[in-house]
Amino acid sequence: MMQLVVALLVAGIILLIVETFFPGFGVFGILGIVALVAAAVLLIIFVPYGIYFALLELVLVAGGIFTFVKLASKRGILKKLIMDEALSEDSGGMVDLSKYEGKTGVAVTPMRPIGTVDFGGVSVEAYSTGAYINSGDRVIVTGSQENKLFVRLMADNGAPGQPSRN
Repeated sequence: MMQLVVALLVAGIILLIVETFFPGFGVFGILGIVALVAAAVLLIIFVPYGIYFALLELVLVAGGIFTFVKLASKRGILKKLIMDEALSEDSGGMVDLSKYEGKTGVAVTPMRPIGTVDFGGVSVEAYSTGAYINSGDRVIVTGSQENKLFVRLMADNGAPGQPSRN
């Protein structure tokens, strides 16, 4: 029985560490907490004076988390895990895309109707106002609205035109 308890404790701690460095939907964190609680319950039920071992487990896990947070904050690990940039209130999280109006670029991905356009090394998500645009086609920005950039296929002579049918 003690082997199972130790295995659950180790698995719980490992799962919590994995959740810290690879955050996702919280599956690893939830499984880690469940493993730690299961180990505590097994200690209480099957081990004489198991309640004391369960309390010791609680203190050690809490102390480990506290120590990890302190060490991580001193070494700068938390800066990599926590986003410290804030969107300004006056911008409302919106990016000014009007600076691209009238400019030409190259479709990096196929646009059906959404894709990525390269403007001299800057990639921007854009919406096609016309037909399907292949990657590598030259496009021109026809406008922007809110946080969306609208483009249209350019003809071979550099003027806006209709897509060629291949």
